[in-house]
Amino acid sequence: MNWFMVVAVIFVIGVCVIAGVSESKKAKQYMQKQLETNEDKRALLDLMSKILGEAFVNYTILVGYYTKVTHRGNTTTYYYFPYALAFTQDDLIIYPIIKKEGQLFYRNQMAVDWSATELKQKKRKDGVTLTFKIVGETMPINIDPVIKSNGMEKSDRPLGIYQEQEYQRFMQYLPGYLAKAKNANE
Repeated sequence: MNWFMVVAVIFVIGVCVIAGVSESKKAKQYMQKQLETNEDKRALLDLMSKILGEAFVNYTILVGYYTKVTHRGNTTTYYYFPYALAFTQDDLIIYPIIKKEGQLFYRNQMAVDWSATELKQKKRKDGVTLTFKIVGETMPINIDPVIKSNGMEKSDRPLGIYQEQEYQRFMQYLPGYLAKAKNANE
């Protein structure tokens, strides 16, 4: 009986390792495709040009994400929040986005009103986490130079995007955003 349990545990671990390697390979292939075609980035820019209209040329577009995890008893639930951020030196607009059946959609638009917003930043290994507090609600957004994805629509990162230049520009403007939020709330 004891050997049976050992074999069963080894089998389960083997299946998990194979699944992880397969998922990692799929993500690598998806990101290689994005590097070659920029398909997700083009889809995002097309969506944002429709939303912003003529003002599109004034904005830089970047993608962020957040995963909220809740636990209730033995149940763990994941909520995924991908965002598009349209920004200039003075302006920041946040668009919650979804990818459904290969198409991008946005839910609504949240123009940041600095007089009603608290903003904090936390540097991470791969990027930065911004935490907005708007009307008492906390909204974290992770922003990275490369948004790695495996292409799954129901994830916090449905888009695979190389956005190093956009990230650098955003990081140049970030101290100004932090100052605006701080000054408006003093």
